[in-house]
Amino acid sequence: GDVEGAAAQARETLERMRAYPDHEKHVEALGRSVLGRALGRLGQDGEARELLTGAVASQRELYGDDHQLTADAARWNGKAAQYAASSRGPVAADAARWAD
Repeated sequence: GDVEGAAAQARETLERMRAYPDHEKHVEALGRSVLGRALGRLGQDGEARELLTGAVASQRELYGDDHQLTADAARWNGKAAQYAASSRGPVAADAARWAD
């Protein structure tokens, strides 16, 4: 799919949500997870990891450790950590780490 388009749309949605103090926190956590995944696929490791770490923390607070959304965000955050630890840098072959 269009990963760049998905990242742009997720970022725009999060920015709009943050303009409303009473927005749904669970939707924001899911949005951070989606944006983090997309940025990871684009090789933007630092921001991806930051977003995914925040998503895991929020989802743990909202749902607990055993919820599927928490586990899913944690799994993607682990992939971000593995990628960031790679000394090879962003090359096309490493993009496979971000795919299911």
